[in-house]
Amino acid sequence: MCGVSVAECSISQWFNFMGTYNENIGVPFTIDFIVGQNRSSSGAPISPPSTHIVPCSQAPFPGSSACSCQDCAATCRPEAPFPIITQGKCRIASIDCMLILSLVSFGGLCFAVVFFAAVQYGLRRGNETDLADFKPAAGTLDDADLGTIESLGSWIESQLEAMCAHYGQLCTRRPLTVFGFGMLVALLCSTGMFFVRFTTDPVELWSCRGSRARTEKNFFDSNFGPFYRTEQLIVYPRDQSFFLHDNQSNVFEQGYYGPAFRKPFLKNVFELQNAVTGLTAEMGDGTQITLRDVCFKPMAPDNRNCTIMSILNYFQNDVRLLDEVSADDWTGAEFDYLDHILTCAHNPYTVASRLGVSCISAFGVPLQPYVILGDFNTTNQFDSARGVVITILLDNHLAHEGNERAVAWEKEFVRYLRNISHANYTISFMAERSIQDEIDRESQSDAFTILISYMFMFGYVAFALGQYQVTGNNLCTLLIHSKIMLGVAGVLIVALSVTSSIGLYAFYGIPATMIILEVQPFLVLAVGVDNIFIFVQSYQRADASVSEPLCMRMARISGEVIPSMLLTSLSECLCFFLGALSSMPAVKVFSLYAALAIFFNFFLQITCFLSVFILDVRRQESGRPELCCCKQFTTEPANNDGYMLHLFSNYYAPFILSKYIRIAVILAFFAWLCSSLAILGGVQLGLDQKMAVPEDSYVLSHFKSMDRFLSVGPPVYFVVKGDVDFSDRYEQDKICSGAGCGYNSLGAQIARAARWSNRSYIAHPAMNWLDDYIDWMQPHGDPPCCRVFSNGSFCAASVMSTDCSTRALGWCDVRGRWGIEHRQKCARPTH
Repeated sequence: MCGVSVAECSISQWFNFMGTYNENIGVPFTIDFIVGQNRSSSGAPISPPSTHIVPCSQAPFPGSSACSCQDCAATCRPEAPFPIITQGKCRIASIDCMLILSLVSFGGLCFAVVFFAAVQYGLRRGNETDLADFKPAAGTLDDADLGTIESLGSWIESQLEAMCAHYGQLCTRRPLTVFGFGMLVALLCSTGMFFVRFTTDPVELWSCRGSRARTEKNFFDSNFGPFYRTEQLIVYPRDQSFFLHDNQSNVFEQGYYGPAFRKPFLKNVFELQNAVTGLTAEMGDGTQITLRDVCFKPMAPDNRNCTIMSILNYFQNDVRLLDEVSADDWTGAEFDYLDHILTCAHNPYTVASRLGVSCISAFGVPLQPYVILGDFNTTNQFDSARGVVITILLDNHLAHEGNERAVAWEKEFVRYLRNISHANYTISFMAERSIQDEIDRESQSDAFTILISYMFMFGYVAFALGQYQVTGNNLCTLLIHSKIMLGVAGVLIVALSVTSSIGLYAFYGIPATMIILEVQPFLVLAVGVDNIFIFVQSYQRADASVSEPLCMRMARISGEVIPSMLLTSLSECLCFFLGALSSMPAVKVFSLYAALAIFFNFFLQITCFLSVFILDVRRQESGRPELCCCKQFTTEPANNDGYMLHLFSNYYAPFILSKYIRIAVILAFFAWLCSSLAILGGVQLGLDQKMAVPEDSYVLSHFKSMDRFLSVGPPVYFVVKGDVDFSDRYEQDKICSGAGCGYNSLGAQIARAARWSNRSYIAHPAMNWLDDYIDWMQPHGDPPCCRVFSNGSFCAASVMSTDCSTRALGWCDVRGRWGIEHRQKCARPTH
């Protein structure tokens, strides 16, 4: 009513405000109020009329309703506290139940292990054991000693060994044919890489298509349009000290104000905002795109200014108003930009502050201070703000083609701000496209890491599998028993497994994710290198004579190794295919790609790698060094035992299998298990958005600034679905929240949740369109509602014309609500 906060309102301020010319609040001309003595011009004393003031908790006249609970605290009924959403942990005497359970379990397991070990060692006292006690007993088992299941398993194992041995002989005889077949299949599948599509949209990655949140979002987007594209800057001065300024509430005192209100800083923000809003982007066809081409204009077509939520919009983005000063006629005190900002912060609907400037933004919407100011001390202590927030809203469309211009402007927005650095302030920023851009950048930067890891594994394979020895003082013989080419082939086959799986799924139209390119190469590399070592070292350590034909040796090794490789690969594939049952898209797609990559890895290792290994054995036995196979040297058989085998056989195994170490290892395992169970309940579920971007990303810096400066989050929408007859008063009572509405209506329940914002996380009551429509229908408005031109078209309230006339409407009740009995006479809202 005064244009200032309630605490600062006085009689003189109220008269000044009401007498200032302003068409927006219905003051057609300026009125100068003269405050004098309480006597009339004739000298008779003036006494105030005896008027009864009706409190907001009572109805003003019979048949009317008192104010609602959200408008009048005295109307609210006693209510139970809002339920706590987070569930409390189970505790016993202030100790976590999981901790107590883990301690009890660990104590019981320790007692059982120690007791069992004491009994066993007591029975074996005097008998020393060595590693020979752990070797299998000699002899074979007859079928009579096995049960039905064991016999079936033994038969399957023997058949697998026989088939794999026969396959090993085939590969030894025709290695080039087998190699060509495997390479042909892999290359054909890998050609699908040209058709692969990647998904980088976080919604498509981490939300299940059938989840409630995704379903409700799709309903909202299809009916009301997707939420705006948001571009945000957080700006704060490097000097975070408070400064002295005349106190707005008491002109005789000074107060301390936050660093965000220093005039030089605000002028710097003005320059930055003007530079950003003046950016021009260029599309591929040469079209120039400005902010006005893509921004959201809530009051268009009457007001075509863009939605820019900034403290500068308290001055309608006019930097000259920062230097305006006005003097109070009563006290002589001067009011400047800071008084205007704090006036707008306490009442964003002020149309004329004591500075003579409106608080309404240039795009015609009031701005709440908790949206544009950041890092203030308490809920309403806005004068301690340490930073400002600038939010720009762009139009959003469901179809990607409709957002191409906005995406182009956002690219220029990011490019410009990444090159900004100022001595007086710090900025953090993020565009709508930023997360997707950073996910793409992270995947491209990981390509170098993947390359380094594959090169390292190649070096490790070549060094660990090679049996380096010099014969006849000729260094060339050092390359006879090396495994350089075998290491190259093994690592390339692992890489080919990844590309084959991606390409095959691309043929079927299953989109990939950047997570696949980041994680899957390491996963398949680990599995593939293990199989390489198993295959090669099984041959090197086999007790076989060189005089035995190579095909027989390879048949025996294949019969021993390939069945185990087959079973482990099938187990891993099955586990990942089970993971594909997850409804989360990122997990599902990764599991599918990983399972197929492991299958291709096994397939290529028993075709391409086995063929290359056979050719390498032939080269080694013929005395030809690697990289120079045209020469032939006389060589000696290589030592089959490596350093690692010697270390584990002679040192590690005797140590780990000693009497007390075995007990210590089991106890350490149980301790680790129980400690993990104790802290399992502290694991936070969910996906922290800061974990989705690289550590050197500007988006991560903005996320941290958001945690510090933002006091409210994004809006939440409550959508009423179904066939609702809004002309029915009883249906209205279930939704509206004003006077006369149901106490447990949807609007009233949201308002109640807002009163317990620390539990419900709803900061403010909902903006209910039904309440606004009912208030707009009030017959005592100025001008009244429902005006039309002479031709019957609608006449807006902002039009001041004598051609507009009020259409006669039958009023349904004292609040202006329409009912079923007056449906023909009362105005009805559009759905």
